[in-house]
Amino acid sequence: GCLGFRAGVFVRRDRAPAGRSGEVGFLQDMITHHDQAVGVATLTIAHGEDPTVRSYAREVLAFQSYEIGLMTQMLRDWGHSRETRSDEAMAWMGMPVPVETMPGMLGDEQLDAVATARGTDIDRLFLELMAEHHRGGLHMAEAAPGLVDDGEVAQLAARMARNQAGEIDEYRATAEALGFDLDIAPTGVTAG
Repeated sequence: GCLGFRAGVFVRRDRAPAGRSGEVGFLQDMITHHDQAVGVATLTIAHGEDPTVRSYAREVLAFQSYEIGLMTQMLRDWGHSRETRSDEAMAWMGMPVPVETMPGMLGDEQLDAVATARGTDIDRLFLELMAEHHRGGLHMAEAAPGLVDDGEVAQLAARMARNQAGEIDEYRATAEALGFDLDIAPTGVTAG
């Protein structure tokens, strides 16, 4: 009995993705990416004017906070954490870049603009910057299923890709409806 249990533990530990794996890299990068989106969404909920834009911000806050919790737990289950990440993002995709230059990550000036914007200004910034931010996330989420062995991570990435593509297209339509002069390209992905 005892031997069987011990063997079971070893088998499970052998299967946990390594620190340099696609699984761990994707989750660590996506947590960092989501953290920034949650910050922007929180400010938009507090200071935005348009009810539709604020509802999008609430969706980002709810879904991405939930996904951060999910991804953090997956890392923990494998003996990793969000803190053990390297300074390089996307190495798991064969496209290593410094974390702060991951596609879609907002720079300090953009974040400062969001922090000080109010009303219609933050509505416009949310639609423009979150579309850009999501597009960067989409880039990683579309790549992950082909680069990971873990089915749960592949499914999570595919779901994120669908959601973020759908949200980009919603932001684009809303920017047009509100008369904002924003150039948000369509994703070319049909939600479904």
